Amino acid sequence: MRDMRISPRVIGHGIDFAEWQPAKSDGSVLWAKNRMIDVCQPDAHYQLARRGLPVVSTYAPANVTLPDNLQVIGRQEPDAMKDYLAQAGVYLSTVKETFGIQTLEAMACGVPVVGWNYGGTAEIITHGHDGLLVKVGDYDALY
Repeated sequence: MRDMRISPRVIGHGIDFAEWQPAKSDGSVLWAKNRMIDVCQPDAHYQLARRGLPVVSTYAPANVTLPDNLQVIGRQEPDAMKDYLAQAGVYLSTVKETFGIQTLEAMACGVPVVGWNYGGTAEIITHGHDGLLVKVGDYDALY
């Protein structure tokens, strides 16, 4: 790089498009994170399930009664998660990502992305073109 006197090693984010193919949609909303930490809170998909949408999730809020239409699948092996993602009707992106590799995977499968308008999701998704981005915390707009 000019004037820095270094040769940086660029590590790109991306996916192998050939590994991600569309499948017949099951009409579900998929929210898939591998652990509950401060930024990975399972509130949005729970709220959508409470409003009647069919939701598939890797985990759910604790100490609440889960609606019958909220299917908790737990952590999945990569190939199984590919199937869940390819079959989803919508990929729900409500975590403030630094990038959002799963968002790219959803797009490669032709799955629309709906999420909060912030973080990496806002850098990847063009509102109204390849997804829908709404104000953080506006559960009604997600629905």
